[in-house]
Amino acid sequence: MATALVVAIAALVGGTATASLFTPDTVAAGNGSAGDTAVAGAVEFAPGAEVETEIGDAVAAVREGPFVPAPTEHLTVVQVSVSVCGARSTGSGVVVADGLLLTAAHVVGDAELVRIDQGAISVTGEVLGVLGDGRDLALIAVDAPMSEPLMAADLPAVGAPLTLAGHPDGGPRTDLVGARVEVAPIVATLAGGGDVAGVDVTISGGISGGPAVDEFGTIVGVVVAKEVATDTALVVATPDLASLRNAALVPGTCRASA
Repeated sequence: MATALVVAIAALVGGTATASLFTPDTVAAGNGSAGDTAVAGAVEFAPGAEVETEIGDAVAAVREGPFVPAPTEHLTVVQVSVSVCGARSTGSGVVVADGLLLTAAHVVGDAELVRIDQGAISVTGEVLGVLGDGRDLALIAVDAPMSEPLMAADLPAVGAPLTLAGHPDGGPRTDLVGARVEVAPIVATLAGGGDVAGVDVTISGGISGGPAVDEFGTIVGVVVAKEVATDTALVVATPDLASLRNAALVPGTCRASA
């Protein structure tokens, strides 16, 4: 029997690529190294001054920082490795219920099996499908026991902090924190649709599929893309995590990324 992932019991209750948008989902295997990524648990802070951030035709005031990173120790954030679209690549994901992993749809593409890594533990995950409502979200069955599913919350107001967790550049788990900012409707559409929020923090390939949490550590979304012109991370809101097992799923497709 395969070794199960070590899952932290939750102590808290809860696109298509374009010239200006890319999905920071994947990096070629071997390109990411611990030497050029943040150390595990490191936090990068957003600018501390009150600034105006433009995204398309939307402007929002960013709340003064730096921000205190949200607690994420209760989350089982993993690296997802897959052979898809003719190349090996990596993304991130989070265990949200007993044997159920949530990630971005473009991370898994049309793959049926993926490798899930948590530290020295490596298991095989079976891609169950992507959400049929068009959001850039997918579910993976994995040997990761959890007594109760995590709870999700709504995206916070503009200016509130959001913490993103994942494995940027195929490196160690890293937490990044920044303020929520507005995004133009066209940017949300290019990011795959759904309720999309911008986060004023720099991200890189490999963090797609990782969770976004509010200041209390409750999951509110999943990292799906980056708006290149403004260097803004994009997060799509998550559905009710307890009902994911009953979600309508469709097969994934191979998506190109810039």
